[in-house]
Amino acid sequence: MPGAPVPPLPRPLAALLIAAAAPAVGVAADGPPNALLTDPPAIVGPGPAPPGSPGWTHLGRVPPEAVSGPRGRTLLRLAGNTTLVSPAFQVPEDGQALLVTARGRALLAVRARPTDGGPEVALATLQLTRRLRSHDVALAGLGGRVVRLVLDPVPGLGQAVEIGVVGGVSSRLSAWTLLSGAPRVPRVGGRRALRVHREAIVAVSASFDAGPGARALSVAIRGDGDLVARAGGRAVRARGDAVWRRVRVPLPEGAGVARLRLRATPGDRPLLLRDLGLVVRATVLRRVRVRRSGQRAIVTGRAGPFGRGLRIELVVGGRVVDAARAAAGGRFRLVGRARGRGRVLAPGSDLRLPASHRVRLAPDLARVGAGELAAE
Repeated sequence: MPGAPVPPLPRPLAALLIAAAAPAVGVAADGPPNALLTDPPAIVGPGPAPPGSPGWTHLGRVPPEAVSGPRGRTLLRLAGNTTLVSPAFQVPEDGQALLVTARGRALLAVRARPTDGGPEVALATLQLTRRLRSHDVALAGLGGRVVRLVLDPVPGLGQAVEIGVVGGVSSRLSAWTLLSGAPRVPRVGGRRALRVHREAIVAVSASFDAGPGARALSVAIRGDGDLVARAGGRAVRARGDAVWRRVRVPLPEGAGVARLRLRATPGDRPLLLRDLGLVVRATVLRRVRVRRSGQRAIVTGRAGPFGRGLRIELVVGGRVVDAARAAAGGRFRLVGRARGRGRVLAPGSDLRLPASHRVRLAPDLARVGAGELAAE
């Protein structure tokens, strides 16, 4: 049944729907696109025209009334169980959430009504208060579809609901597919983090080439809540804590193309995530050779894959004799006065599995002639 038209409101609300965000320059890292959350949230579409613009309709006996709100804002008051329906608009392909600004001692059900005749999609049930506040409404699964928004208040006895801005469709977690929830990506300690609060978020990364030596994907977690993550192998469950810690999500053996699925459920307080799917690699030590020069043992070799910058150590009898960073191509050279057996060690790190290679040094370097010693 067609609704009655809504009387027009003044136009200054439209200015609140426009925002610009310059792209951030991030540090390159192995992982899915936007794993470091360097792409800032951005407005990707205005959403429906502001409430009160032509095309808005209402269902109910009491027509909406324009009233003055705080700081000169104009609000639309809904009383008598009146429902507000927006004009049709297309949700951008990368649209993930929009804002609904409202107040009142009531619940406000927000639904999407597809224009193709499909069933209405429940988006959110907002718990309003007397304070005018902006609420996130997830648009998961609606990218590219043409819909109308249905704002259906459930007021307390004799109470009214006042609606402000509706719109500002945004992409919060770019390059990821959002299946549920309306994420926020604020700066925490100088870096952006995915903040999960009030409702669970389910997101899936784009597929990407994990590259050689990939064994797992890493996610950093902090705060109150639970994380379930999967990347083609077994699912991993972890609970947040007061400090940042990394969770490793195993990849299937021999995985080339990877895709990460996250389900983050907050507790009473927010849950924070960052470094969404950085690749954890195995380290391989190759072409390890030992030779002598006077009283010194010289150990050379290569660390890979992508070994440049890795710390490589020569360990004899539990003592680090020498250590160096691998150069271009993963090449390393270690020098030390040592006897007996030792190990060339690449210590593990957050994104590297450790590697060890045994070497046999001269029992007495003073009595060994020039030449190459054995590497096992």
